[in-house]
Amino acid sequence: MHILRGFYSLALTVTCCACLATASVADTPVAADSNVGPNETSAADQGPPNDASHQQGGQEVTVASSGGNYIDPVEAANNAVIGDKWCKALLPNSCRIHVAAGIYILQQTIELPPGVALAGDGMNETIITSSASPVIHARGSNISNLAAFGHETVVGSESTPWGLFLYRVRLQAEDFAGEPRVVLLRDMGGTTKIADSEVVAIRRSETPGSGGIVSDVEGSFRSGASLKILGSHLVADNAANTEIVGGPYIVAGLLVYNSSTVPFESIDIKDTSFTAPSAVMIQASARKPIMFNGGIIHGLMGGIAYSPLQIVGTRVFGRVRWGSTSTVVLDGVSVVVPEKVASNTIAVAVDAQAGLPEASLILTHSQVAGGVLAIFNNTFIPAQIDHSVLTQQSSPTCRVYGADGVPVVC
Repeated sequence: MHILRGFYSLALTVTCCACLATASVADTPVAADSNVGPNETSAADQGPPNDASHQQGGQEVTVASSGGNYIDPVEAANNAVIGDKWCKALLPNSCRIHVAAGIYILQQTIELPPGVALAGDGMNETIITSSASPVIHARGSNISNLAAFGHETVVGSESTPWGLFLYRVRLQAEDFAGEPRVVLLRDMGGTTKIADSEVVAIRRSETPGSGGIVSDVEGSFRSGASLKILGSHLVADNAANTEIVGGPYIVAGLLVYNSSTVPFESIDIKDTSFTAPSAVMIQASARKPIMFNGGIIHGLMGGIAYSPLQIVGTRVFGRVRWGSTSTVVLDGVSVVVPEKVASNTIAVAVDAQAGLPEASLILTHSQVAGGVLAIFNNTFIPAQIDHSVLTQQSSPTCRVYGADGVPVVC
């Protein structure tokens, strides 16, 4: 597997910081979606769009231990378009399976046909646990208001032009012999959106590619697809304590891997917290700047950005490491390297990919503890630094370099 292979040429040492977080989603602010139109409201405020209950002619069945149409969500999904054929029109989210409050212990995957939504009565009310992987197989579906637990993949989605929407869900995978990839995305079109949700991966074996939200093969997203994560919490706990230094053993909160020739339309991550040894790992290009706005990151944040990258108002307790072919902007960002990391470590680094001179670093209105360095194939790339506080933990001096390699006075 060649995940972020160019990025690992930096030969970085990743140190595991805080692992499994205890904060609940209710404590995480929900981000407003600035991309909605003038007559729309935020998805995080309004819930999944186009639910069957809000559509004329939409069909809905109920899964419940008594009094419902089915007692098993697997059976309800299997009878949507064959068997009972209760779903008459396969348009995006024209049909919905409502899973009433309760605990459902399954041994088979819930195979949602394209366009069929799955909705519970709340993350603490509707609980699905399964020995199957994935627990839920979704193709162009909305999944909302439930909790799902498994050993490997909890939600798997691929080969869909409609994307995937996860809203107010708690998803957790805890592996013993497999690979905990809580949300596994392959060949995705449209918009994939995760809002007001909690995604937790706990790895107990030495397996590659573990993580919360993972797209780990080239071409995981189609050209023009979008990825949005709003007001959510992603945790990947390296319980196996495997060393993850530039090899395949990645324990990531978010892992996105796409070719530079297959651009996203946009990647927007807002008011979301990540806790993992490799908290955020992205290798991708986009037609719009890749955006991080707000949120808290515990662990390494990095990857390769083939497009402009903007990190605004984010707090990072770890290190920032990006390979880039364009401009990396840190605006109003706080970067603090944990004390257990060597005091002379580099807190922020940008490496120009393929020797492209367009790469540059802009650091403004930010605070960095641990030093800052901009790299260009072992020489220095342009670095604009203003209105920022930069210190090292072991001394009041700082290591900041400008375009000509001359240290900037702090």
